[in-house]
Amino acid sequence: MGGQSLGGMVMAPLVGYTIAKAGWRAGELMLAAPMFVVVTPLVLALVRSRPPEAATRTAAGAETDGRDLFADVPGLEVAQALRTRSFWMIVAAQFLFPLARVGAFVHMVAYLSGIGYAATTAALCLSVVMLFATVGQPLMGVVADRIGGRRALALAFALLALSLILLLGASEVMMLVAFVLIFGLIIAGPIVLSPLVVAESLGLKRYGSLMGLVGFPFTLGLAFGPLAAGMIYDLTASYARAFQLCVVISIVGAIASLSCVPAEWERTAAPEAITASPATESIDPGRGGR
Repeated sequence: MGGQSLGGMVMAPLVGYTIAKAGWRAGELMLAAPMFVVVTPLVLALVRSRPPEAATRTAAGAETDGRDLFADVPGLEVAQALRTRSFWMIVAAQFLFPLARVGAFVHMVAYLSGIGYAATTAALCLSVVMLFATVGQPLMGVVADRIGGRRALALAFALLALSLILLLGASEVMMLVAFVLIFGLIIAGPIVLSPLVVAESLGLKRYGSLMGLVGFPFTLGLAFGPLAAGMIYDLTASYARAFQLCVVISIVGAIASLSCVPAEWERTAAPEAITASPATESIDPGRGGR
C-alpha cells in the first residue's frame, strides 16, 4: 500500500509542472495517463486471482451449489457485527482519523505560508510528507504485526496528535522538521491498519461487507475535515483553533481504537450482545471451529 503514497509523491510535481506549462486540462490528462499506460496493462498481464469457486469442486470433479463459500470462515455475520461495541468503535476511528488528518494536510501549505515560510518551502514540506508516507505504510504494517492492529491504530492517533502539536509550533524550524517526519510516517496509517482491526475484531466471515460499511465514515471524514478547518479559519483568521481541535479528535480516536476487542472476547464478555447461532460457533476458540 506504500505505492499509493509513492504515486502521490511522484505525480504531484509532474501534474504541477504540466499545469504550469499547458493548463489544468493537460494536468487532468496527466493524471489519467498512468491508468491507461501503466496500471491497466500491468493488471491484465500479471494479476491472477484464485476465485473461491474453485473450493466448491469435490475430488471427483463435481460442484456444490456454492450458496455460502465462507460458511466455515471464522467471524461474525453483518447483523451480529452491528450489535458489537467494536464495530461502532471502528466506525468512530474511521471517521475521526481522516477528519483530523486531512484538515491539517489540505491546509498545511497555506498555514506554513501564513507563518512566514516561502511558498516553495511549504510545497517542499508537502512533498516530503508524501515521501515519509511511502515508508510509513509498510512500517505501520510491521508495527501491527508486533503489537496488533488496534494498538497500532491507537499509536497512529497518538502520533497524529503529537504531530499537530508540533505543527502549532512550526515557526521554529526544528519543530517543522519533527512535524514533517512524524506526520508523514502516520498520515496513511488507517489505510493499512483499519483492515487489520476489522479482521481482528469482527473476523473474516463477512469481511467484504464490513469493510464497505466502515469505509463510508472514512469518506465522510475525508470530506468534512478540510471544510471544517477552513470554516474555523474563516471565523478566527487563524488555523490554531482548527489544529487544536484536531488534537482533541485524535485523542478521542485513540481511545476508540483501544476499545475494540477481538470478536470472541466480546462474545464472552457480553453474550447477550450476539445471538448464539452456527455462525458464531465458528469463532468459538473453545470448540475449534465448526
